Amino acid sequence: MTAVRAAIVVVNYNGGALVEDAVRSALAQDVRAGAEAAFPVVVVDNVSSDGSADRLDAAFGDRITLIRSHENTGYAGGNNLAFARFPQAEAFALLNPDAIAAPGWLAALLSSAGRHPDWGAIASHIDNAAAPGVLDNVGHRMALDGTVRGRGRGEADHGQYGGERALMIASGCALLLRGDAVRAAGGFDDSFFCYCDDVELCLRLNLLGYQTWYAPDARVAHHFSAAAGVAFNAFKAYHVERNRYWVIAKCFPWPAVPVALGASVVRYAWASIATARGRGPGARLAATAGFKETSRTILRAHRDALLGLPAVLRRRAEEAPRRKLGTLEFLKRWRRDYLPMKVAVSLE
Repeated sequence: MTAVRAAIVVVNYNGGALVEDAVRSALAQDVRAGAEAAFPVVVVDNVSSDGSADRLDAAFGDRITLIRSHENTGYAGGNNLAFARFPQAEAFALLNPDAIAAPGWLAALLSSAGRHPDWGAIASHIDNAAAPGVLDNVGHRMALDGTVRGRGRGEADHGQYGGERALMIASGCALLLRGDAVRAAGGFDDSFFCYCDDVELCLRLNLLGYQTWYAPDARVAHHFSAAAGVAFNAFKAYHVERNRYWVIAKCFPWPAVPVALGASVVRYAWASIATARGRGPGARLAATAGFKETSRTILRAHRDALLGLPAVLRRRAEEAPRRKLGTLEFLKRWRRDYLPMKVAVSLE
C-alpha cells in the first residue's frame, strides 16, 4: 500500500459551485502528478442540501474520496472524519470549500515543512479572491480577549509578507498539519463545531511543543466567508463569541485567563454600546437581524460559553500533563502576533 504523504481535505456544507473549484484545484496540485495515491483528495460532506455532494461525485468519481457524514459535524468534526479515514497520513492539507489553491500550493507547504523539524502546522499566503492584489491573511493575530484577525487582511499585496517566518496561529482556510502532531493532539475539538477551531488546535500544537510556520509561496485565493453566506451573520457571531471564551479557558496560561476574561467583559460592554449607537459589526448584524435578535444571539453565546466551561476545563486538565510549552515561551510567541484590543473591538 502506498504511504500517504499528505491527504488534501475539503469539508463541504452547501458549497455550491465554489466547492467544485476547490476540489478541482486540489486535484491539480503539482505534487500529485504520477503520485496520486500519495496525495489523495478527501471531501467530507456535512449533509449538504444543495446537491453539491452528488455533483462532486458525478464530476470527480473515484478521483476523490467522498465521505458523506450522517450529520453536520462542522469544520472541526468534518476534518476529524478525514483524519480517521487516513490514520497513518504523514500530513493533512486543509482547504476551505470556498478557496482555490495554486498548483504549487502543496509543494510549497511541504518544502517549508522540510526545512523545519519542529513544525506542527504551516500557514499559507491567502489572497482575497474577490479583490485581486489584496490580501485575505498570512496567518492570524490574537488579542487579549481571544479575538483573532488575519494578519495583512485588506492590505494591498506589495510583497511585504514575502519572507518565511514563525507564527502562532495558521488560518484553517488553507494550512498543512503534521500527521503525528494531529494524532498527539487528538485532532480538532468537535465541540467548537466551526470558527476558532483552527485557533484552538494551533494553540494546542504550540503547547505540545510544535511550531507554526508561514510559507509565502503557498498561494491560495479565498472567497472570504462565502461558505457562511456573508462576512458577518448571526451564525458566525454566535460561534465566534462562544468559542472565543473556550479558547481562553482551554489554552491560555493560567495567569492570563482572568485578565483575558476581564478584557472580554470590557469588549462586550463596548460592543453593546456601539451596537446601540449604530456602529461596529454588531450594528451591521442588527441592521438585518434586528437589535433585539442580535442581543439575544450574543447573550445566548455568553450563556452557552459559561455552561460549557466545566467540560472545557476538564479537557484542559486531561491535556495538561502532555504540554511542553511554558507560560513565558507561550507569551513570547503570542507577543510576535499580538492584536491590540483597539483593533479587535472593530472586527467583523
